[in-house]
Amino acid sequence: MEEIEYPVEALKAKACATVTLTGTVARDGKMTRIQVAEANSGSAEWKDLFVREAVNNLKTWRLEAAEHKDSVRIKYTYSMDSSLPHGGQVDVDLALPSEVRIRGRTPD
Repeated sequence: MEEIEYPVEALKAKACATVTLTGTVARDGKMTRIQVAEANSGSAEWKDLFVREAVNNLKTWRLEAAEHKDSVRIKYTYSMDSSLPHGGQVDVDLALPSEVRIRGRTPD
């Protein structure tokens, strides 16, 4: 899995979103058939940016090979958190199997 990012433009604008994706874990452990189940943000512009970021991240996930395919549903939550250290910090919490929380703080 590649590092999960909070889109820089969205972080600077203090934009937040939730993006729920569904997909299939192929027998080789790669993510396939990724689709957007739901996406919410303050504007269509930000929503599209967060969806793109979440989909691009989920495409990089590699899980253990298995004898059969499995379906997954993952919710990416992007939120601002003033309790993070100053200076444009981002914190990622993998609350698996169903959620990834990405918290950000803008540089002061």
